[in-house]
Amino acid sequence: MRQTTCQGCGNVWNGAMTTKKREATSPKIVSTERRDVNVRGQIAGHLCGIRHPGLAKFLGVLNLPSLVQDETYSKWDKQLLEFVKSASEKSMTRAVRDAVTAAKNTDLTVSGDGFWQTSGFQSSHGTAALLSCTTTPQVLDIETCSKTCNVCMGALSIKKSDTANYNDIIKSHRCEKNFDKSSGTMEAAVVLNMFKRSVS
Repeated sequence: MRQTTCQGCGNVWNGAMTTKKREATSPKIVSTERRDVNVRGQIAGHLCGIRHPGLAKFLGVLNLPSLVQDETYSKWDKQLLEFVKSASEKSMTRAVRDAVTAAKNTDLTVSGDGFWQTSGFQSSHGTAALLSCTTTPQVLDIETCSKTCNVCMGALSIKKSDTANYNDIIKSHRCEKNFDKSSGTMEAAVVLNMFKRSVS
């Protein structure tokens, strides 16, 4: 890459990934200050598994400005998560309604499938989904399992030096850890949980 010529100055590229000017050419999303290209870039970063640092490098190589600063990206991540949760809940509610209509019954035949973050039976995180067994299968429910919590693990670094702060963090956060058994049993346990809550 260091053998390429910069279109801006005509010099051989020195490897720096910076841009001097940001053009506001992307349309704004209705009722927000966010630009369409920024939202799409953020979603792409998640889908590709590279998030903000990876996007910044990728755009730098293309001689394009980074979408947003890291702090803003983190704030928008929380908003994006809330939107994705809301959209997925609506989608799954509609899928259940469609499956009940197609079956003309609330006793549905479903298919369950799970996967782990890493292959094998050592993963700390897993997910499972229930799908309708209709002509066009749809996701009816999802659940994730986690054997660890990032906040709990991060707080351990201050446990001895600042016990009061450690206790405040542990008491006030929403712990992500919700599974204590072996990773190999995650899929069956999660599918069972989804079946139990399907009754209501």
